[in-house]
Amino acid sequence: MLRKNDKVCIIGSTASKRDAPYADTSYDIWAISSAAYSKSLGVDKTASTSDDQWNDVHRVDALFEMHKDCSDRISAINSVSIPVVMLKYDPLMPLSESYPVDAIAANVGAEFTSTVAYMMAYAIHLGYKEIYLYGINMAHRSEYAHQRGGVKYYAGVARERGILFVAPEESQLSVCKQWYGYDDYDVVCSIIEKRKHDLEGDIEKQKLIVEAANKTLWQLQGALIDCDDLILTIKGGIA
Repeated sequence: MLRKNDKVCIIGSTASKRDAPYADTSYDIWAISSAAYSKSLGVDKTASTSDDQWNDVHRVDALFEMHKDCSDRISAINSVSIPVVMLKYDPLMPLSESYPVDAIAANVGAEFTSTVAYMMAYAIHLGYKEIYLYGINMAHRSEYAHQRGGVKYYAGVARERGILFVAPEESQLSVCKQWYGYDDYDVVCSIIEKRKHDLEGDIEKQKLIVEAANKTLWQLQGALIDCDDLILTIKGGIA
């Protein structure tokens, strides 16, 4: 059974995921499936996670993988031995279970615009009293514009049902960041500045990854040239 407590933390991929209360066992921790790459969950780094971006996730009680094709993650997900909720049970993933989409749609509505929306809907369906979001940022207009609506819809459903809903300020999910006519724009701008700071940090990490990858590429290309030179030398000597 996924629900063991009255409070659940839903973990996404952005910086605020590090702030979740992993050590507090009164919270259930749900995360998107990429969290399986966290070394603290027992998985070694791979090429796709060499920036350690998941290593601040220290406990996960359930993973959610809501893509039709997750073949590139099967090994990582299986290795952490954590239940994983999917569109439907996959025999290649023994701990997987099907998402009860019909029952949830009938109970809380069908606004399944993203994995996070699926997770929020499930949390409401299971009767959690408190829902916390960490590492969820819907500010990017091109990447998340079509996803934000579903998440905000379920935030509204949660509030309507008396469920405490908490999201980081930079998530852009709050119904109202300022009171029109009362507040100035300082609060909104501070949120944007925080988002900029996080993005700048992510960019610097990616630059380091690219630099390391280029160095490795140059080394491999040099080794390839050495092989060609050796072949020419050997053939020349035989001739």
